[in-house]
Amino acid sequence: MRRYLRGIRVLVSLTPLVLGFLRDRKRWITVGGPARRSERHHGRRAEKLVARVAKLGPTFIKLG
Repeated sequence: MRRYLRGIRVLVSLTPLVLGFLRDRKRWITVGGPARRSERHHGRRAEKLVARVAKLGPTFIKLG
């Protein structure tokens, strides 16, 4: 049971960021050109990603 809860926590934490990256590559995830984003936007997103990965624990810190 604990394993499933951990998996759900990881999905809930990382899914919004993954969808954001996909949306930037293709405006509607499957079609359209890439969205234009500023360096500031990418910097903020990178900080959020590092914070979320670190919050997930030591296994994920190696990814960050």
